[in-house]
Amino acid sequence: MAEGPNVLVRDGRLLMIYSGSTVGDSYTTGLATATAGRGVDLTDPAAWTRLNYPIQKSGPFNGQWQLGTGHGMWSHDEDDNPLYVFHARADHRGLSGRDTFVRRVHFAADGMPVFDMTADEEVAPSLRAVTVAVVVR
Repeated sequence: MAEGPNVLVRDGRLLMIYSGSTVGDSYTTGLATATAGRGVDLTDPAAWTRLNYPIQKSGPFNGQWQLGTGHGMWSHDEDDNPLYVFHARADHRGLSGRDTFVRRVHFAADGMPVFDMTADEEVAPSLRAVTVAVVVR
């Protein structure tokens, strides 16, 4: 079962996230890509390439469990940086009580989205403090 597709266009490529693998701890997020542009028949399944592994699944993130991750969507912050909004459970409360999470999206060298960068991976702790000298002439 696959549901909830949502598409982001980036660098001439369509990135479609979708949810699947039934509701529960095995609920995951998949990704299919296609080339954007005139003449591309996006209704043809052959136009799409699907990853053979989930781009997001249940597991710990920043020290907190996120179970049954799924049904996400792309969004943007005020500076037009991409965000990923999704729901998951933060504990074993059964199938109810899902919470909403928002993550910054980064992109690997091959253009694939990276959803699981921690704060320490985004900016190394040694580079977080910046000193600036302003010279007025």
